[in-house]
Order: sequence, then C-alpha cells, then structure tokens
Amino acid sequence: MIISLSGILEKGYAQPAMPEIRGLEIGDTVPGLFFTKLINQTGNQVRISDLLKGKNLLIINFWATWCVPCIRELPLLDSIKSAYSNTLAVLAVSHNDSLTATNFANRHPEMKIKNILITSDDSVISKYFPHRGIPENVWIDKNRVVKYVTGGNEINERNINMF
Repeated sequence: MIISLSGILEKGYAQPAMPEIRGLEIGDTVPGLFFTKLINQTGNQVRISDLLKGKNLLIINFWATWCVPCIRELPLLDSIKSAYSNTLAVLAVSHNDSLTATNFANRHPEMKIKNILITSDDSVISKYFPHRGIPENVWIDKNRVVKYVTGGNEINERNINMF
C-alpha cells in the first residue's frame, strides 16, 4: 500500500523531519537553493541556478549594516559586477533583518548598489556557509562548486580575471 505524503499530512500525522543542513566546504556542490526577501529586486525569490545562468562565477557576500569593511566592500562588488556583468553574479546576504537592511539601503543612496542582489533574514544560507567573521565571500563556479572562501581583501579585478 502506498500512502502519499499529502495523505499523511491531511490526517494529522507528524510531518517528516527535515534533514540537517551540513555546512559546505571547498569542493562541495551547492544544492539548488533559492533566496527570498530580496531587498533591491521586484521578484520575491531567485534560484541559485538563475544567478549562475550564463555566468562563470557567483560570489555570495556576507555582510552587516554595522560592519564598516562590509560597507566599503559593497560598492566595490557592485562596480566589479558592472564591469563583468557577462560572467559574474553577486548576491549580498545581510545578517540584518529585512527592515534594517532596507532602511540602510534607502538611507545610503550614495553607495549606488544597483548591480548586485541583496537579501536578508536568511538562516538557511548561513547554515550552508557557516562563518565567524564578515565580510566573507564564497566563490562558486558555473557548476555550483564552491571554489574559494575569502575575506574582503581578495575581491579585486585581478582575482576575478584569474578565476
């Protein structure tokens, strides 16, 4: 006898446990994640496969509104993304809640962040990429393989070109 998952849930049985998320390391393949709570895009979610479509590199940048090096790095990432728009995608993941990150972006139009996506309130992505410090950047290739995990000093045109 086959019982569908929806039949079990409709009858009030316990939901199956979600598998524990294991932090990814260099060489691991990133699962088919999607990101919600996008601050500077009209859509409500984007998939990692959409970000990598036609690109050679995705940089996931972890930052916070209170982190001065992070704030300096965001415009740099934005300008590099603009210069390498055909080969590079950038997703900036804020440690702040959506309201704080949105208010920060609105209060600082001089940062001119228009080429990178910004998301916040994401507990899942932080579980896949656990980190102790920020800014931190995860470099992912077109096959969704984690290639590097770096601090902010490694974000420059030379390293983008070498990748």
